[in-house]
Amino acid sequence: MTDDTPLHERDEWIPPECKVERLLQMPALAAMAAQIGQSRNPDGTTSEHSAPTFGSRPAARLDIIDLAEGPTTPAELQTLVMWCSRPIWEALDPDTKAAHPQPIGTVSWGTECAWLADVWGDSRAWLDEADIDMVDMTLDDTYRCLTKAVGLRPPSQIPCPHEGCRSHLEPMGDMLVCHATRWQPFKHEYPGAARLAADWRQHRAVTTSEAVELIPGLTAGRLRQWKRRHKIRPVHTDQSSSDDPEAGQRHWWRPWDIVLLVFPGIDTGEKGQDMVA
Repeated sequence: MTDDTPLHERDEWIPPECKVERLLQMPALAAMAAQIGQSRNPDGTTSEHSAPTFGSRPAARLDIIDLAEGPTTPAELQTLVMWCSRPIWEALDPDTKAAHPQPIGTVSWGTECAWLADVWGDSRAWLDEADIDMVDMTLDDTYRCLTKAVGLRPPSQIPCPHEGCRSHLEPMGDMLVCHATRWQPFKHEYPGAARLAADWRQHRAVTTSEAVELIPGLTAGRLRQWKRRHKIRPVHTDQSSSDDPEAGQRHWWRPWDIVLLVFPGIDTGEKGQDMVA
């Protein structure tokens, strides 16, 4: 699919800030879950099973039972109606209700999600803060159940390397910006993947102190921990200074190896490729 394809029509996980697109995608996910049926695998394949033993996983896909439409409304859809659609409808004024009449007939993923997607923008003006949190959480929980059932996973995230920050980085132009601080005056921001690769992929080896000074988001403590956990190893080590606190050793590192640990997932190439000491 091209970038011109609407987000909800792509076979990909939709971020939580895109509520309407999630709603528009959810009927297709529910249909896919029903197509999977009682297969063990999200791709629809089956395999031979031996008789279940105590403590083993049941053969039935209970998550599919809660999602698939049938003689009764599936449990997850009931939850969406109860804790998302109903609070929105009760909060609307008469004019807004008239502009967004509720669907008539049997509740289905298609009709309910289409109504929610249509009313979502206007509902924000009538819901109080507590109800907004509740309907948002309900929608996200339902979306999570649907994507889990069909094996659709969110993309890997780059954790923000700022000390003590537990958020993640997002591309913004040619920069990587912390999601939690993106609207703050002093946001956590770092060079983007292309610039990091251009600056560090073929850079000469550097000492610990040089690495900490030059590579954004790096601390000496973090580098020592990675070494102890065998996630990285120095190019070579000498005893000529006390640059590193480990018995007066001075370690030399490939900067690109460090960058791939500070910003995991920015590049799929081989670590240390084409490096020069």
